[in-house]
Amino acid sequence: MSIWTSNFAVAGRLPDAVSISRGKPKGWSGRTFAALSPEWLWIKNYQRGVWDWSQYSVAYNGLLQELDAANVVAALGENAVMLCFCKPTEKCHRQLVSLWLLREINLIVPEWSEAGQMSLFD
Repeated sequence: MSIWTSNFAVAGRLPDAVSISRGKPKGWSGRTFAALSPEWLWIKNYQRGVWDWSQYSVAYNGLLQELDAANVVAALGENAVMLCFCKPTEKCHRQLVSLWLLREINLIVPEWSEAGQMSLFD
């Protein structure tokens, strides 16, 4: 099974793109997997500096623990590219999803880029 992460700017036009973002780009008509979308309050708290990354991570990892990783992967499907707005170099819930899938089902989920695949962990 191959699954990647990326952002809307880089991979939003791919046929297997799946939004895991709370917001969507204007005109987005692709698939959405809402179960992996962080709550608006968490996003705002982190963006405004009310929460640091560790507080955001605790909240988001709590959401992930309510899900079954194998079921999530099956629902996303082969070659899915999970998207949000964050740049690959920013701290992002995509990283947390990747680490969760590695921990839960030993699935490596690299970052996709136009130049090819790269690891979120580089």
